[in-house]
Amino acid sequence: MIHVDEEFKALIPPLSREEYKQLEENCVKEGIRDPLVVWKLPGNEILIDGHNRWEISAKHAGIRFNVVYREFENREAVKEWIIKNQLGRRNIPPYVRAELALKLKPVIAEKAKERMLNAPQKKVEREKEIKEIYKNFPYETAVNLAADKRKQFADEDRRARQRAEKYIYFARYDKNRLKIGSSTNPQERIKQLSVSCPGIELIEAILYGEGAEKHENAIKKKFAQYQIGNECYQCQDEILKQMIAYTKKEAARKGETDYQLAKVAGVSHDTIHKVEVIKEKANELDPRTIEDLRRGDVSINKVYSDIKASEHESIRQQEARELREAKKRAENFENSKVVAIGEAKQNKDDNEKLFAAFKHDFENMIDEVRRFSGMATDGRLEKEVKRANKYELHKMADHASELYRAALKIQRVIAEVIDEE
Repeated sequence: MIHVDEEFKALIPPLSREEYKQLEENCVKEGIRDPLVVWKLPGNEILIDGHNRWEISAKHAGIRFNVVYREFENREAVKEWIIKNQLGRRNIPPYVRAELALKLKPVIAEKAKERMLNAPQKKVEREKEIKEIYKNFPYETAVNLAADKRKQFADEDRRARQRAEKYIYFARYDKNRLKIGSSTNPQERIKQLSVSCPGIELIEAILYGEGAEKHENAIKKKFAQYQIGNECYQCQDEILKQMIAYTKKEAARKGETDYQLAKVAGVSHDTIHKVEVIKEKANELDPRTIEDLRRGDVSINKVYSDIKASEHESIRQQEARELREAKKRAENFENSKVVAIGEAKQNKDDNEKLFAAFKHDFENMIDEVRRFSGMATDGRLEKEVKRANKYELHKMADHASELYRAALKIQRVIAEVIDEE
């Protein structure tokens, strides 16, 4: 019995209501013409293509269908087949193509890792094949078969090197004419071209690898406005710089997963990047926008540009907030500075007043000291004490005595200060 695997089903873009209704009408009227594709396992059959048709057949008794069985090594291989099968359809909008390709990202990344790890293993397996030949055939026959097998391996390696060692070259001739091409040996190619283009010289050759011819055509298309003749372009420094920079950038990107995804989906790597950004921001977008993208009613560039504009506006607003906060902090600092200066000035005024009052009191004290010192010197203070005692003015006498003793002490202190000076 056929079973539906929800993970596999989720890889297939859903039909719109109108599309599903039209398919259902066709199936009821004409039957299911395309066979369902099933992954056959021991004791299990899993549907991998034809989910809508399968569902329609269950709703309408009597609709018959054919089944095609396929075998796969594992679930990852099934996923890759489902996605590539969907991408093979012509009516899929660019956004859906990129969405499908992005589901292959883990698979492609894993394959790249396996290729790196399997390079030494390939050599071991080849040697094993050679040993098997000597083991299973008479020696003379084995020698010839082994030689043929080694020649086959050498041809495979040579073709692989040719694909991997292909260059994009830029050559100048007639002073201002530029020739663009691809070759495994740019120097030799320039020699060949010198027959029809005397004086041609190689400016730069960039290792591009597999897909060099395709990139050569891409350059010619991108810079078509500078074409001045059959297969030649304006050889201006700025144009040449742009062409070389573009080629180096694309050559560097070739090994990137996004480049491989773009190749599978039949879209540009920029489209893959833009769709990734859109999917990251999907929760912030109007759900109708995603539906429009999947139907092809709105362009990827439009939605991507809107997202970037929104991000730039958010950054601008954040910068404006930070600027306002910085200004506020500066104003607070200036206000604090003004307050601090005012307080310092007030403190200075207060200190000057205190100092003036202290100076006045100190000068009065000095005058008092000098007066009492004079009284102690000429005997007037002693007379005051005796007079107070005579009339029994005890409090006055005590006070006068204290003043007398204090005056004598201050007199000694003043004398010591004068001696030190």
